[in-house]
Amino acid sequence: MRTSCFLVVDRTLAVSAVSARAEQLLGISEQHAVGSRASGWLTPIEFGASLDAMLHAAISSDATTPAHTSCSIACEPPAVLDVLIAPCGPPPGVLLMLG
Repeated sequence: MRTSCFLVVDRTLAVSAVSARAEQLLGISEQHAVGSRASGWLTPIEFGASLDAMLHAAISSDATTPAHTSCSIACEPPAVLDVLIAPCGPPPGVLLMLG
Protein backbone atom coordinates (compact mmCIF):
# COMPACT_ATOMS: atom_id res chain seq x y z
CA MET A 1 0.00 0.00 0.00
CA ARG A 2 1.36 3.39 -1.01
CA THR A 3 1.16 6.12 1.62
CA SER A 4 0.75 9.84 1.01
CA CYS A 5 3.67 12.20 1.12
CA PHE A 6 2.68 15.36 2.98
CA LEU A 7 3.48 18.08 5.49
CA VAL A 8 0.95 20.01 7.60
CA VAL A 9 1.83 23.61 8.44
CA ASP A 10 0.09 25.68 11.14
CA ARG A 11 -0.90 29.36 10.98
CA THR A 12 2.55 30.41 12.22
CA LEU A 13 4.00 28.59 9.17
CA ALA A 14 5.62 25.98 11.44
CA VAL A 15 5.46 22.32 10.45
CA SER A 16 3.03 20.48 12.73
CA ALA A 17 3.00 17.01 11.09
CA VAL A 18 5.04 15.02 8.58
CA SER A 19 4.07 11.75 6.92
CA ALA A 20 6.47 8.81 7.05
CA ARG A 21 6.93 9.05 3.30
CA ALA A 22 7.81 12.77 3.52
CA GLU A 23 10.34 11.95 6.26
CA GLN A 24 12.05 9.53 3.86
CA LEU A 25 11.91 11.88 0.88
CA LEU A 26 13.22 14.93 2.75
CA GLY A 27 15.65 13.00 4.92
CA ILE A 28 14.24 14.43 8.16
CA SER A 29 12.41 12.99 11.13
CA GLU A 30 9.04 14.34 12.18
CA GLN A 31 10.55 15.14 15.58
CA HIS A 32 13.20 17.31 13.87
CA ALA A 33 10.73 18.93 11.44
CA VAL A 34 7.93 19.89 13.84
CA GLY A 35 8.24 23.53 14.82
CA SER A 36 10.46 24.51 11.89
CA ARG A 37 9.47 26.02 8.55
CA ALA A 38 8.75 23.96 5.44
CA SER A 39 10.69 26.58 3.48
CA GLY A 40 13.81 25.11 5.10
CA TRP A 41 13.42 22.01 2.91
CA LEU A 42 11.32 23.18 -0.05
CA THR A 43 12.28 26.01 -2.41
CA PRO A 44 9.93 27.10 -5.23
CA ILE A 45 11.71 26.95 -8.57
CA GLU A 46 9.76 29.91 -9.97
CA PHE A 47 11.97 33.00 -9.87
CA GLY A 48 11.02 35.29 -7.00
CA ALA A 49 8.46 32.89 -5.52
CA SER A 50 8.31 32.51 -1.74
CA LEU A 51 6.95 29.34 -0.16
CA ASP A 52 6.21 31.22 3.06
CA ALA A 53 4.15 33.78 1.09
CA MET A 54 2.22 30.98 -0.65
CA LEU A 55 1.49 29.27 2.68
CA HIS A 56 0.44 32.52 4.33
CA ALA A 57 -1.91 33.27 1.41
CA ALA A 58 -3.51 29.81 1.71
CA ILE A 59 -4.10 30.28 5.45
CA SER A 60 -5.27 33.89 5.22
CA SER A 61 -7.77 33.50 2.40
CA ASP A 62 -11.06 31.74 2.07
CA ALA A 63 -9.62 29.84 -0.87
CA THR A 64 -11.09 26.43 -1.47
CA THR A 65 -9.04 25.68 -4.58
CA PRO A 66 -5.54 24.34 -3.95
CA ALA A 67 -2.52 26.13 -5.39
CA HIS A 68 0.22 24.29 -7.25
CA THR A 69 3.93 24.99 -7.47
CA SER A 70 7.15 23.12 -8.15
CA CYS A 71 9.82 23.04 -5.47
CA SER A 72 13.38 21.82 -5.36
CA ILE A 73 14.53 19.78 -2.41
CA ALA A 74 18.05 19.31 -1.15
CA CYS A 75 18.55 15.57 -1.23
CA GLU A 76 20.73 13.05 -2.99
CA PRO A 77 20.10 13.11 -5.87
CA PRO A 78 18.55 16.60 -5.96
CA ALA A 79 14.91 16.54 -7.00
CA VAL A 80 12.06 18.77 -8.12
CA LEU A 81 8.59 17.98 -6.81
CA ASP A 82 5.11 19.13 -7.66
CA VAL A 83 3.57 20.58 -4.51
CA LEU A 84 -0.15 21.04 -3.93
CA ILE A 85 -0.91 23.69 -1.29
CA ALA A 86 -4.39 23.50 0.25
CA PRO A 87 -5.98 25.15 3.29
CA CYS A 88 -6.96 22.72 6.04
CA GLY A 89 -8.18 22.76 9.59
CA PRO A 90 -9.53 23.78 12.03
CA PRO A 91 -7.32 25.11 13.44
CA PRO A 92 -6.28 27.04 10.31
CA GLY A 93 -3.36 25.45 8.53
CA VAL A 94 -2.07 24.26 5.19
CA LEU A 95 -1.63 20.80 3.75
CA LEU A 96 1.33 20.37 1.39
CA MET A 97 1.02 17.26 -0.76
CA LEU A 98 4.40 16.35 -2.23
CA GLY A 99 4.46 14.40 -5.46
